[in-house]
Amino acid sequence: METDLLDAVAAWQGAELPPERATFLLARLQADAEFRAAFTAEIWMLSLLRVAQAPPPRWLELYEKLGLGPQRSPDSQGTLERGVMAAVVRRPFQLVQSWWRLAAVGAAAVATVLGLLLLWPKPTVKTPALPPLAEVLLVESARWATARPPQRGDVLGRGQINLQSGRVTLLLPKGVLLTIEGPTDLELLTFNRVLCHRGRIRTRVPRGAEGFCVETPRGTATDLGTEMGVTVAADGTTHVGVFEGVVLASMKQPVQDGVRTQTLRPGEAVRMSPGTGEFQPAGMKNFPAAPDIPLPPLSLPADYQATILAAQPRHYWRLNRSTREGLIPDEIANGIDLQSMGPVQLQADAGGRVSSLLGKGNDPSGFVATRPWLMQQAGAAVEMWFATTTCGHSTLTSSAPNAESGRQFSLLEFATQFPDFVVPGGHREANLPSSSQTTSLVPGRLRFLTRSPADKAGGVNLVSDPGTAPFVWHHVVAQRKNREIALYVDGRRLASGICDPVAFETPCALLFGFSMGFTYKGEETAPGRQLHGRLAEIAIYDRVLTPEEIRQHAALGGKKQP
Repeated sequence: METDLLDAVAAWQGAELPPERATFLLARLQADAEFRAAFTAEIWMLSLLRVAQAPPPRWLELYEKLGLGPQRSPDSQGTLERGVMAAVVRRPFQLVQSWWRLAAVGAAAVATVLGLLLLWPKPTVKTPALPPLAEVLLVESARWATARPPQRGDVLGRGQINLQSGRVTLLLPKGVLLTIEGPTDLELLTFNRVLCHRGRIRTRVPRGAEGFCVETPRGTATDLGTEMGVTVAADGTTHVGVFEGVVLASMKQPVQDGVRTQTLRPGEAVRMSPGTGEFQPAGMKNFPAAPDIPLPPLSLPADYQATILAAQPRHYWRLNRSTREGLIPDEIANGIDLQSMGPVQLQADAGGRVSSLLGKGNDPSGFVATRPWLMQQAGAAVEMWFATTTCGHSTLTSSAPNAESGRQFSLLEFATQFPDFVVPGGHREANLPSSSQTTSLVPGRLRFLTRSPADKAGGVNLVSDPGTAPFVWHHVVAQRKNREIALYVDGRRLASGICDPVAFETPCALLFGFSMGFTYKGEETAPGRQLHGRLAEIAIYDRVLTPEEIRQHAALGGKKQP
């Protein structure tokens, strides 16, 4: 069954869809007669089954549930039909929930509703624009079969992608990275589903975006939070391999309705043959290489250092030089140096500015303060520039009782998804941004956590709305004044709250680029949530910054608020 038809039938049966997805399906029902006919045939059969199993109609309860007016029996069948039609117009995907629960209104009313869908009038207002589904992050020697080839930064909606040669990497709304290597014929269907007719692709799915599905002519590969490759030959033979995580591969069996499935783990690959319906072991060589997406240069003026020093931070690390002992010096006299941990590189970007490059090796990398920082009860702030090259959990900084502790006083991290707790907007990550509101996909969030005393759980979280993009430099400030906490990104205040009381003066170990106690391998105190990307210009304050100071510092890096 076509994916749009499957989603429409699921919505008719009460399944929840993202608002933009429901809007798209309604628009297609209105404009596509063939799609309406197919949809009608499906729900007609479902309706007949429900009606055949239903007890006698209960008109009073039907009227009450559908909000059709006074609670009385209808004077005629026509009155009922007119009322049901009005209810459908108001709530086209919600009627079924009351319908099934009330045991059906009879075959005549069913036919009326289906007829209404078939004859649905064209809207008098402009159909909403389809939401963006991907942003072009990287184009490598690409040759397209289109008149206007997409360029880096372009936003793509639902539709066909026909890449004749070269490679292209796309960013999807939930942080999925999709690399396509030509020749490939692929369709973007939804924010978590693509259809590959033929070609070679590679996906990386961050934690929280599990369930991303690559459909093929006769099978699927569902990514359960991992990195996988999929190759589809011209005859439909599909090759699926797992680089990291777990993948569920499934294939339609020939000349029957059965589906064969197999769970694949890291290093495992299978070849799915549509002619026989069999899985055969295969190698891991027939997939695109992982993309290396460059970060833009961090453009700061020569007087940026003087501006930060004028704000009188307690500690300030530029992360652009090290001592003979390999320490990152504090720009404040008698300050605290940072000790490098793991494969840290101090490297110039394309613009010549040196900053720290983290997460390039297999071992954790970051910085640890060589002695404790005394966190004051009255207030504190941390300010930095960062850019990530992945969409999973990435620790920017944490404070803990000591450098080996899995407990934190505070934590500042980036991710495209935070699935472990409710975030502002009620799971807004499922609601794709409207193309009328944005010209690019901005799936990332920041999380600022405070705890008192330090612990492994609990505390107060500030989680920003989506708007912090990977592969882009961002200025961030997380601060606390007594018990009031606030989070700023690129000069704009995104979230605020009230935390638990803080002790008068608390010694804290400072960690940057990773945190202890966050790992998915079972070791409670192992480094985890590694930042893959760059850090620069970290400052710690024993006070809060004013909104004017924050806007000024962000503007020096080109982050100006309208």
